[in-house]
Amino acid sequence: MDFLSFVQVKNLILMDFQPLFQDEVYLRKYIHPLQTLHDLYPDLAQGLKMKFYDASQYFSKYLLFAKTDAETVKTRVFEAFKDYLNLYWQMLAQSEPLIDESDIQRIVYLIRVMQIRCFLAYLWVV
Repeated sequence: MDFLSFVQVKNLILMDFQPLFQDEVYLRKYIHPLQTLHDLYPDLAQGLKMKFYDASQYFSKYLLFAKTDAETVKTRVFEAFKDYLNLYWQMLAQSEPLIDESDIQRIVYLIRVMQIRCFLAYLWVV
């Protein structure tokens, strides 16, 4: 989740489980559960254009991305955040640890790539 606030005038929120993989099995298991929350908070799924990211490369189709006011942050955004966190905890409780070292290394590599890309995008913004 990302939250940017500009002097309490404009707030930008982003909530998603950023997919590491784009294969159907992975998306069905880890990303599809977000559809319920996406449907529950359509006002926070504004379909805003990304200025520095290719959204399809970094985010799921169930991304919540909105510009909103401070009051909405206190109410709808906070409720959506709690729902996202609860879904995360449920999925974590149901997960099974990976034991194949090549699977683990593949995930570690992709996380590092994502971190570097986010850092470079941050530098572009600043």
